[in-house]
Amino acid sequence: ERRIDMMKKSISKRQMLKRTLAVVLALAMMITGLPVTALAETAADSSKDYPVAQMTYTAGSEELTKGLQWNEGPVRFAFDENEATLWHSDYEKGDVSNGNFWVEMKLAEATYVDAVRYLPGRTNNGDIGGYKIEGTADGEAWTLLTEGTWEDADGWKIAEFEAVEVVGVRLTATSTYSKYEQNVNGFANA
Repeated sequence: ERRIDMMKKSISKRQMLKRTLAVVLALAMMITGLPVTALAETAADSSKDYPVAQMTYTAGSEELTKGLQWNEGPVRFAFDENEATLWHSDYEKGDVSNGNFWVEMKLAEATYVDAVRYLPGRTNNGDIGGYKIEGTADGEAWTLLTEGTWEDADGWKIAEFEAVEVVGVRLTATSTYSKYEQNVNGFANA
């Protein structure tokens, strides 16, 4: 299953169908009013994901050499539908304060998006905590869609927001967790 997915909304004259763009448990619970179990089930539901084959993706930082022996590194690993692989920021040039811990997803067409799903990597070293999600309608100007903090826990996370028509979405880590104190905010993964 993909690590980051988008939920999209396709607009017809009579109805709007939701989809998810995959990439805040406590925060979302307060916003949506859903119980934790319902929110967790929504986060794990991939039925509304935007098709990975119809998007391109880039990252501000990715480990392209050293991590390959552990099946981690390139951003393509976040979208390969294989939970044994993961995107990991560059091992040597990492720090959340640099602003380069982001993954950008460009869509094949303008699409209404109302959520981003995120599955942390299996390493517990660089899991996204604080995040901001931006969207672009023209591929150039970015608008903040939502921001918050995900709980430091295993399993899918979801950030929901008001549906907006976009051609791209960017998930940026503003803080990250690590099981190693010296690596907190030093890496990001998905």
